[in-house]
Amino acid sequence: MRILGIDPGLAITGWSVADFDKKGNIDLIDFGAIYTEKGVELKDRLKIIYGDMHELIEKFNPKVCGMET
Repeated sequence: MRILGIDPGLAITGWSVADFDKKGNIDLIDFGAIYTEKGVELKDRLKIIYGDMHELIEKFNPKVCGMET
C-alpha cells in the first residue's frame, strides 16, 4: 500500500511517500518539502501548498494519507 505522509506548516510543509507490503516492510519512495515565502499572504501560501500537494498526489497515486496534527 502506498502512503503519503504530511507534516503540515505554512512556511514549510514536509512530505514523504512510502510503500508498505503485507509483511510490514517499508520502501521509501521519495520525500521533500514545500516552502512558502515569508510575507506572502495566507491565501497565497495555501494556494501554493494545495498546488504542490495536488501534483504529488497525481505523481505518486497514494492509497491513503496520514497527517501530523
